[in-house]
Amino acid sequence: VHVNGDAVKACTMFAAEAAGAEVSTIEGQANADGSLNPIQQAFQDHHGLQ
Repeated sequence: VHVNGDAVKACTMFAAEAAGAEVSTIEGQANADGSLNPIQQAFQDHHGLQ
């Protein structure tokens, strides 16, 4: 998870700490046509867990 452009361990962060911040997750990285981007494809190909 990226918060304001910085990688953070979401499991160690309270949701309230992200109030007003820009939060990006792997799910939000899809292409406009809905296809997977290279990072998402690598997660799928290698059975990656977030």
